[in-house]
Amino acid sequence: MANKQPQPINEQAIVAELDSYKVKYNELKSKFQLLSDNEIESYINEDDLSLKTEKADAMLAKLLKLFLIDVGLRLQEQSSRLESSQKSYGTASKNLSTKPQSAISAPKCNYTKQTCEKMFGEFKLALESINWKQKESKLSGLSSEGKIDSFLNEVKVDNLFEYLKSSYKPKNNLYSRLIGLFSGDVIFDDGQPALKMEFQLKNDLEYKKGEYYGTYRIQLFRDGKSISNANGDGRLNFLKSYNKKSKGFIINSGRWYFHLYFGPTRQFLFGNVYEKKDVSTYHKVAKVILNRK
Repeated sequence: MANKQPQPINEQAIVAELDSYKVKYNELKSKFQLLSDNEIESYINEDDLSLKTEKADAMLAKLLKLFLIDVGLRLQEQSSRLESSQKSYGTASKNLSTKPQSAISAPKCNYTKQTCEKMFGEFKLALESINWKQKESKLSGLSSEGKIDSFLNEVKVDNLFEYLKSSYKPKNNLYSRLIGLFSGDVIFDDGQPALKMEFQLKNDLEYKKGEYYGTYRIQLFRDGKSISNANGDGRLNFLKSYNKKSKGFIINSGRWYFHLYFGPTRQFLFGNVYEKKDVSTYHKVAKVILNRK
């Protein structure tokens, strides 16, 4: 009697089922995003401290729910694939009577530690991004160096690398605002002598195929001697924005990364300075204040 052939896996049905989960997830995510924007605005404008705390807790709870939905859907996808593979494995192993059972390897779920760490990293960034509007609402009131220091402490991050992994192109109007020459000091946290810094973007911007091109210079000096000079006259890829909700932006020169903001009058730039310690570690080492010349 002939052995029965294994039933083919209905891949189209599996793909359709997974797509339905993704559609549901995207719908939930878009609704959450709209709601969170409204709630953030309400949270920022709330003066009552107890109500402000309640609203912050509510936003955090909804972020946690979204994260759990994300985890659940990804696990469901893994589970569907595993169940389908196990059915195929079971059918095939029954019909392979000439092959020892020990020689057939059962399928395994590949939901790895690295995948979990990536998901938690995404969740951490989502939690931090919800606070940008609150932190940066103080930008308009920065009238003294003491207030600037307090603001920079608020927006400091532990490791800039985590943000650079998911960076975005800045808004188009940022490029025109940066045209000119800015000059000032890089002041180190550990008390070592300050560096002089110059940042220049010339008035020759061109916009081609979704990218800005122009001439720029980012130069650092110690005791009057240049120690770092990043410059070019092509695509302006030194400029990044790491969070869509943030008004800050990043310029890069060698191992130095400057997370900058415009002052209230746009006549000066200020921000935290991060140094690349190794391939995945970028720690804050200084602050910088640059005045428009």
